[in-house]
Amino acid sequence: MSMILSWALFPLVLAAVGLGWGALVDWAAGEHELGVLAIPLGLAGAIVVAGILTIASFSAPAAAPVVAAGALLGLARAWRRTRLAPAAIVAAVGVLLVYGAPVILSGQATFLGYVRLDDTATWLGFIDQFFAHGRALSALPSSTYQLLLSTNLTTAGYPSGSFLLPGVGHWITGVDAAWVFQPYLGVCAAALALCCWELLAPIGASDWLRAFVAFIAAQSALLVGYAAWGGIKELTAAFLLALGFALAARLLAVANPRPRATFPLAVAGAAIVVTLGPGAAVYLGPAVLALLAVAIWRWRRGGQPAFGLLAAVPLTAALALPSWLTLSAYVKTNTAFVATNVDHATAYGNLTGPLRAIQLAGVWIDGDFRSFPSPPPSFVNHLLIYCVFAGAIFALGWTLRQRSGGLALYVGVALVSLAVLSLEGSVPWVIGKSLAISSPAVLLAGLAGGAILFKGERAAGVIVGVLMLGAVAGGVLWSNYLQYHNVSLAPRPRLAELQTIGTMISGKGPTFLNEYEIYGDRHFLRAAAPVEPAEYRSVNLPTLGNAFLTDPAWANIDAFGLGTLTPYRSLVIRVGPTESEPPSIYGTKPVWAGRYYELWQQPARPKQRVFEHVPLGDTLNDAYCGNASNVQPPNSPLCPIAPAARASCPQVLSLAAQATADGGHLLAYERPNPIVVRATDTSWSSG
Repeated sequence: MSMILSWALFPLVLAAVGLGWGALVDWAAGEHELGVLAIPLGLAGAIVVAGILTIASFSAPAAAPVVAAGALLGLARAWRRTRLAPAAIVAAVGVLLVYGAPVILSGQATFLGYVRLDDTATWLGFIDQFFAHGRALSALPSSTYQLLLSTNLTTAGYPSGSFLLPGVGHWITGVDAAWVFQPYLGVCAAALALCCWELLAPIGASDWLRAFVAFIAAQSALLVGYAAWGGIKELTAAFLLALGFALAARLLAVANPRPRATFPLAVAGAAIVVTLGPGAAVYLGPAVLALLAVAIWRWRRGGQPAFGLLAAVPLTAALALPSWLTLSAYVKTNTAFVATNVDHATAYGNLTGPLRAIQLAGVWIDGDFRSFPSPPPSFVNHLLIYCVFAGAIFALGWTLRQRSGGLALYVGVALVSLAVLSLEGSVPWVIGKSLAISSPAVLLAGLAGGAILFKGERAAGVIVGVLMLGAVAGGVLWSNYLQYHNVSLAPRPRLAELQTIGTMISGKGPTFLNEYEIYGDRHFLRAAAPVEPAEYRSVNLPTLGNAFLTDPAWANIDAFGLGTLTPYRSLVIRVGPTESEPPSIYGTKPVWAGRYYELWQQPARPKQRVFEHVPLGDTLNDAYCGNASNVQPPNSPLCPIAPAARASCPQVLSLAAQATADGGHLLAYERPNPIVVRATDTSWSSG
């Protein structure tokens, strides 16, 4: 059922939202036939509306209901007014399935990129916050979740656009944002396919040939690779960028469009700004200059003031209100875009090195877009890349001769944006994002060249077109197949237990999560003020040896003193043979136990208190494993594996005397030590 809700219901809901809002935007622009562009345009409109409503805390809870209500109103108008080409819809559904294949074939509704990039946990936290309180954090108690949001939303002014449609879909379907995250990326890719289908209109090919080209073009290997890492901004911006140029191509086909007709283009532009923040300037700047050049050229050529095209500029600025309000914080904080200002780790992020410009072609026959294909695939890889480039040059020349500028604008702005970033000396991870966003443009142009040859009248051209389309399509699909073998699926059963616990302890915090699991403190347990010893936190949680753990270190619960644990009402620990039971302030049995986690809680009104908690076993000797600060040496390679030990008689007598003096009881846990062998203590033969 969860798979159906995530990969069938959620995409249908977003398609309905897009179609409904597309009809409303079309009505505002003067009733033009949008066709398949209605869906991606409506999604852009929903981003703009939700972005404005989630600025303030008082309006944030209304964002999803307003978007849903507007979609219903628009659907009433779209009925029998909007024509959706079956071929384009088939291409979009195919792209959705391609992007979702690794998850769908796993049989579990989960997401990709687990432990590859921890950003997805942050994105889920953003989605939760925007639709609850907007950017206002005053209602949140101190926790890892609150600190994360304060750093990114308040201090850094992080743009909100990428997170708004998943939040709307979550509100409508009731499916947790974690389980619709990957389907949302698939929806973005499907919307990209619809935009590519529209951009191919000038080549005069059949609907099904256009659908095939759009289906392949939306699967650029670099974009698929970023989707497998949770690249929510890249996927959102990719379809919005293509949408903008598909709409611009329609406007360019009109001699002097009325200002009202530019409203859809303004909506797409504002959605890009809300998604990328000031970074959108590298795309919108060249696009505005191109439109200005077209307007001047038409004016001087025909004597008509063709400046109606530029009406989209002030409309875009007005609709992009959220970005203006966060501009100051964003500019002050995000100074790490220039490579000379940062260290190597900040410059490259999770990249192993700079990505290559030839990856724009959309073919990369390697399981990891960060590495270089090895022979013999490298020869085929480069041959296909040069085929794409050759086809793109031919297609751009052909379409410009036909006085159709949409595809040329799309490719030109994509390349100019990369040139600007490179000349500025931007850090490699920023350029990598731009490469991913821009790559569908070059791949689409290359495939368009093959499609133009295929539909020609000359037999030689048809043969070349077939070979080019088949070879490039095969290279793209091969690239994606290899990436499927390199994905990292999130462990849904374990995370689902955190989701269950999160519903049980909502409002019953603060919570101590004794594990490095960022999806717990940034999303699933957020309503219970969670903190982790080794995670982003507002307080120090020292071990008995006064070590402050850093990611992804771990320590037995007995390694934390009673004073460290007492402030936390709820305690979530992993089920495992080497884990100790917590102090008896949390009771003698867990409140809830699953396969992976146990939930322990202090009573709301404790009837007893613990004077002293004495750990046994190897907790004192091997207090933690991993990295820590405030101690030397900072790294401890050995995890504690023996939680039990025989207490000495003097120790028991001393504790008993103390209990007698305090009028209390002496409580001891009894358990055998697990049979554990450290892998570092073993030797293995070469076989």
